[in-house]
Amino acid sequence: MDFRNFTILVTPDFTVPSFEYVENPKALGVGILIVYFLILFGSGVNIFTIVSDKSLYTPMYFFICNLSAIDILHTTSIALTIFSVFLVEIKTISYRACLVQMFFYHSGDLMEAVAIGIMAYDRLVAICNPLRYCAIITKNQIIMLIVFSWLFSLSLTCYLAFTAEGLPVCNPVLNLPFCDYQTFIRASCVNADLYLGKSGIIGFTVVFSSFAFILLSYAIIIVVVIKLSSESRKQMFNTCTSQVIVIFCYFMPKIIVNFASKFGVVLTMSERSSVHIASTFGPSLVNPLVYCLKRENIRKKVVSFFKIYKTSP
Repeated sequence: MDFRNFTILVTPDFTVPSFEYVENPKALGVGILIVYFLILFGSGVNIFTIVSDKSLYTPMYFFICNLSAIDILHTTSIALTIFSVFLVEIKTISYRACLVQMFFYHSGDLMEAVAIGIMAYDRLVAICNPLRYCAIITKNQIIMLIVFSWLFSLSLTCYLAFTAEGLPVCNPVLNLPFCDYQTFIRASCVNADLYLGKSGIIGFTVVFSSFAFILLSYAIIIVVVIKLSSESRKQMFNTCTSQVIVIFCYFMPKIIVNFASKFGVVLTMSERSSVHIASTFGPSLVNPLVYCLKRENIRKKVVSFFKIYKTSP
């Protein structure tokens, strides 16, 4: 048998730069590690509290539980690589591991955008059509919305991973302390603009379509709430405060970076890394804190749990 016509694709490990611009990488790594544990704790508390209390089996709490699971997935997808770079000083990642990390990182990002949009839809129905809320937001619809958001996001990321799979690598050096689609493509021997154009269309369509829907939803909510009495108006605005904070923390970094690039603002490697890390860990840290502190049911459940734990022998 003639093996001369067969070629073997050698996929080198990717190298993560030493990030000389970071004065104390270990201190930065410890800081990110603390934030990561807070995210795991806060999101875990939300999930445990909601799952263990049947009185919280309502649509909004199911959506909060879904968002907490996404936060854990999104941050965990890049946490181990960041810790290995800054704490253990392991500055390589294999080709396959890079692809897997890229897949889960972008899946979590798209899932979060869709999940926040679904929560805005829930508030829209609850405030604008309260009498038919239970008839519209049924248990089956909740499951369908959550399953759709996951499958939709995973399918889009599968497409991106499929386009990146098997690409030859010319410059196996990452510009970030973890793998994302942009850095992977720029390290490959291909026309980067062609591939990045596809990913840009997907990201823009999902993220900014969700943001546009959220803006429209809250515009309608504001019009409806203004017509209510002052007491009802205050109550309605309080129910939306938590989600407004979540929306701001997730979408604002993306909008700022997008407009900055449109106006020709070029970010340094340090600034790009900081924006990516902050936009990943920041919203995931804020989400459980906001919902634990703002939602009285969850807050009381958490306090009672720690009281029981403290008084137990």
